[in-house]
Amino acid sequence: MIDYKNNGFKFKAVDIDLTNKCTLQCSMCARQKFAHPKDIPGGDASIEDLQKILDYFDTIYLCGNYGDPIFNPNLITFLKMCYDQNKHIQLHTAASQKPMHWYEKAFEANPNAVWQFGLDGLPYQSFAYRINQDGEYIFDVMLKARDMGIKVIWQYLVFKYNEDKIDIAKRLAYKHQIDIEIHHTARHGDIEHLKPTIEVVKEDEDKKVFVPKCLNADSKKVPYLAATGQMYPCCWLDDQVNNPEYKALQNKSLNIKDSNVEEIINSDTWQTFYDDLFTSKCPSYCKKKCTTSLRNPTRVVE
Repeated sequence: MIDYKNNGFKFKAVDIDLTNKCTLQCSMCARQKFAHPKDIPGGDASIEDLQKILDYFDTIYLCGNYGDPIFNPNLITFLKMCYDQNKHIQLHTAASQKPMHWYEKAFEANPNAVWQFGLDGLPYQSFAYRINQDGEYIFDVMLKARDMGIKVIWQYLVFKYNEDKIDIAKRLAYKHQIDIEIHHTARHGDIEHLKPTIEVVKEDEDKKVFVPKCLNADSKKVPYLAATGQMYPCCWLDDQVNNPEYKALQNKSLNIKDSNVEEIINSDTWQTFYDDLFTSKCPSYCKKKCTTSLRNPTRVVE
């Protein structure tokens, strides 16, 4: 377990929602609960705020709740900052509304960055879930990145429309020397044309255990910087701004614009939050999100 009382996150990882902008309309995205894009909270993380992150963390994940990182105008500068300061960075992206010369500039800014592309199915069919995505163009971007020496990961979410194409995708990835991850998730919700017919084998369904992922050193549920600048113990709390159990975490002193990282994670508010996870004061939402069946993770990756 991470020793949160003794700067336990130092030299660890952080997840950042770099922007609140995206051009896709994925049906299960958190953006869908807002009536209009202008209602989505937050904006673009500034260079000043991002430097505060780099002053503390060594590993950066850009995998937010509301935005695709390619739409933050500071992304290329941030990539260069990570390269110059020897920070590991991994981007998760799926939008396709940037020209190829922009991607080339981004790849040149940080040759060590890892780019993970959401392409759910073969390139021609991914738009069935990633509405507004040009999957064939994204695949060309992946090939360009590979040709420029960039580490590329193809993230393939399994849906009903693409479950019969998994083996073809694996062969295509192998042919082009691209890593591929097949993700079996619940991202389909109750949407019938998305729900796979393939069932993932589940073991020990009746054995439940509460394991706070934010304190598990082996988990990627790391501290999270929201598009609003507010820092949370994990990304799942980003949409809990109106939940009274997390009212203390909304204090502006926990915003990167008003404090540095060390002040935030060592604050009495964060320390109390972590302490409460192991008592009767543990928020019900935390118990819901982090109580899982043994050997039955919420996401299965082949």
